[in-house]
Amino acid sequence: MIPQLIISLDEKKINTYIASYIRDNAVLSYDVIHIIPKTQELGINEIRDISYFVFTKATSKRIIVIHSFETASIEAQNAILKMLEEKTKENTFFLCAKNNRSILSTVQSRVSLVYLDKENAVLEKERIQKINTMFNELQKKESYGFLQNDLTLTKTRDEAIILIDDLILFLRQKLLESKKIDLIPIMNKAFQTKNNILLLNHSHQLALDNLLIFIHKTVTMK
Repeated sequence: MIPQLIISLDEKKINTYIASYIRDNAVLSYDVIHIIPKTQELGINEIRDISYFVFTKATSKRIIVIHSFETASIEAQNAILKMLEEKTKENTFFLCAKNNRSILSTVQSRVSLVYLDKENAVLEKERIQKINTMFNELQKKESYGFLQNDLTLTKTRDEAIILIDDLILFLRQKLLESKKIDLIPIMNKAFQTKNNILLLNHSHQLALDNLLIFIHKTVTMK
């Protein structure tokens, strides 16, 4: 089964959703493992704790439920990503979160998004519309108005990272829909920009501006 990222502000809704899946698929209780953060951040050690369970050969259906995944560190998310890439045949993963804004785009590309709250679905639609508007602005020749857009003027590093993740997901979907524009160089540049901000401590706004200018020049080339 495709891993699921379940989004809801109501933990009871999430638990009910998962309990229904367990009941409907007759999964035994000892084949279900719940990971709950011990602190405010879900760390790499908590993910390592389930490695043996995940990578051991299964004789029956197994379910891994990771709670408060929006608090997962980058290191923890990358560890989960490896599991999602290699071990989804033996295991069913449920990543539970209040929102997906801090979740890596590489993780989100490996899961099916499930919104249990109508308001979350509306917010997601609004985010996509904003990114689409920004991308359309980037395609206008002789215009750098996108540098003064409320969406692209980020106040913090986290805001910049979230915007880049949203952009990567948007580009991935656009790549699947159309081949008119070669988006691979843009996606590579977006990943590079994100790494520069996270790992090299580059100025988040300057790095983001540089990415936007690169996209603008790429999509307006004849």
